[in-house]
Amino acid sequence: QWMADWFWRFRAGSSAYREIAWLSVILFLPVLHALYLGQINLLVPIGLLLFYRAVKKKRYVLAGLAVLLVAAKPHLVFLVFLFLGLWCLKHRLWALLFAAALSLTVPVILLSLYNPSLLGDYIAAVGTSGGPFEWATPTLGTVLWMLFDSSSVLLRMAPPIVGLCIGVLAWQNGWKETFSWNEQLAPILLLSVCTAAYAWPHDLVVLLPVILIMLIWFSEDMVRNWWIPVGIVAAEACAYAVMVSNGSAFYGFWFPWVLAGLYWFCFKSSQSRHQRPEGTPEAC
Repeated sequence: QWMADWFWRFRAGSSAYREIAWLSVILFLPVLHALYLGQINLLVPIGLLLFYRAVKKKRYVLAGLAVLLVAAKPHLVFLVFLFLGLWCLKHRLWALLFAAALSLTVPVILLSLYNPSLLGDYIAAVGTSGGPFEWATPTLGTVLWMLFDSSSVLLRMAPPIVGLCIGVLAWQNGWKETFSWNEQLAPILLLSVCTAAYAWPHDLVVLLPVILIMLIWFSEDMVRNWWIPVGIVAAEACAYAVMVSNGSAFYGFWFPWVLAGLYWFCFKSSQSRHQRPEGTPEAC
């Protein structure tokens, strides 16, 4: 809850409605799901919010160290690493890059000293017939795998490849000049999760920052934006109901895509509210 509360205040959410941030941690079902299963994916949103805060305060070494937590589930937020690299190279943030590289390599080296077969065991586990690419996870890659060729790893990897291409195109066609984590963090997370090769329903906990951003928009005009929390709750309730009734997590593959669509509508609605009509004089 402290994480949600901090992010709410840091994104200029109204202090009068901070309880909404607290409730989001309880009402966003992937959070409860992850807590129930004891999953480490909760470290990802914590790392993202620490990174976001450090960048806003220009504490780039701390931002780089926070990348270690983000990397707890790198396949879910792979586009964050793409844009992190592009952004650092553009602004020559070598301290951030060095701190991030250090935070990722030192733990691996230390663990490898303790268990020399660590990396080999990991690669072997991924490549076995019971590895993650054989499981019917709720992702677009699994949908392609079921529709066309269940033996093709390429089909399972097609969505993240497309996601990377979209990310590069977005960078080259506008984001390179105007990029800010404040504006682009949510779409990056949504595109990354929607095109991830491998994920479970509880992994959507990494979208908690996106949920909080939408709820901040809701708090700005609750009467007009009542549909935002209703849409979030309805989408997650339907997703979990479908998965439970069918006895398989696969049937919730559409859930992140619905959240992405809901975010897009929220964003457009927020833009229209904040757009000053042409010819309106500036406030004094």
